[in-house]
Order: sequence, then C-alpha cells, then structure tokens
Amino acid sequence: MKYQIYMKTPDALTSAISHAEGHPDVDLDNDETNYELVDQLYKQAEKWFRYRECVTLEIDTDAGTCVVLERGK
Repeated sequence: MKYQIYMKTPDALTSAISHAEGHPDVDLDNDETNYELVDQLYKQAEKWFRYRECVTLEIDTDAGTCVVLERGK
C-alpha cells in the first residue's frame, strides 16, 4: 500500500542548511556565513520543498520505502 504525507515543517530545511556537515561556510548564526552558498542550497531544495517548509513524502508499506516527492508546479 502507498500513501502520501504532506508535511509543513517551518524550521526543518533552514535548520538542516544551517547545520550542514562538511560546509564550514554555512552557519546561519555566524556573521561570516557564505549566503551565496546558503541561497544555492535553498534553490536546490526547491525541487522538493514549497515555500521552504512544505514537503510531501510517499510511503510504500509493501516495499518498506519512503520517498520525497517532487513538488507540483
């Protein structure tokens, strides 16, 4: 069985980007943050996130998977 979950997670994407491992230039609490890189990360996430906070997951109980769906246009 497959079903979809639409989640509104206001801080999840921002929190993930601000704590991105392996990116010393990303720390939203730091005045020296590379905001061009932060903007690039937000733009890449737009494929899945709407308004930087809404995402849809599809769970397949038969396959035991969870997939992030691309957002509709």
